[in-house]
Amino acid sequence: MKSVKTSLVVFFLAAVFSSVAEYQVELTFDNGAVRSVDNLVIESGKVILAQENLQVPFSQIRSANFTFDQPLSADACEVFLKRGAYREMIDKLNSFLMPVSQALPIPGNLDLYVQYKMRACFWAKNYADASAAARLLQDKNSSYAPLAALYQVLILLEQDASAETVAQALSKISDPRQISAPIAEFIAGRMAMDKRAYDVALQHFANILVFHGRDPEWAPAAAFYEGVVYKRTGYLESASNIADELRIAYPDADWGRRADELK
Repeated sequence: MKSVKTSLVVFFLAAVFSSVAEYQVELTFDNGAVRSVDNLVIESGKVILAQENLQVPFSQIRSANFTFDQPLSADACEVFLKRGAYREMIDKLNSFLMPVSQALPIPGNLDLYVQYKMRACFWAKNYADASAAARLLQDKNSSYAPLAALYQVLILLEQDASAETVAQALSKISDPRQISAPIAEFIAGRMAMDKRAYDVALQHFANILVFHGRDPEWAPAAAFYEGVVYKRTGYLESASNIADELRIAYPDADWGRRADELK
């Protein structure tokens, strides 16, 4: 009997500790008031503050900043980017964000993870989820909204939108190079490719490799698309050499797998 009671006590304590919040969140309201809670309750686009018997619409919340018991650091996300492990990165971000997914439309420090997911989904060719993340950042006027606008242009390019559609989307972005020089260079290269101006495209991709060669996201992308240009223009040996380099640099990641497209 004693062992049964002990087991029940252990089970009860485990249940209590498993119910402890995985995060704390500091809410800042439009009127300047600040409230910290251990568990964010959300219903129909409103935050429920049971203690005050209040329901606060998202539109009245300036920011929601989360502190996680087991945080996912920006450095950890950058490691995924450096490895080119985009699908693994998406799985990690989805798992991390699942407990707070209803709070994603609220401005705050979750935007960091949304923009990482946008980028990973883009390179994993999951354009629907990449575009959804971009729209989310734009809809709440996040600090990442300008970056999201550039990714919307990238998505249009990868989905073979017309040149007019791409140009129109790009024209709505103020100073793309100020937002991200390598992305602006990459977009110019991709637009040149679509016009079959291959020498111009190669110059843009070369600029990325020369001036942003350590960028974990855009250096391999520029190298890959150099290979695509070489393949299209009949320089098959050059394309094959780039494919071999990508396989060596990214043996277990997306760029290594995509190297086969250059053969």
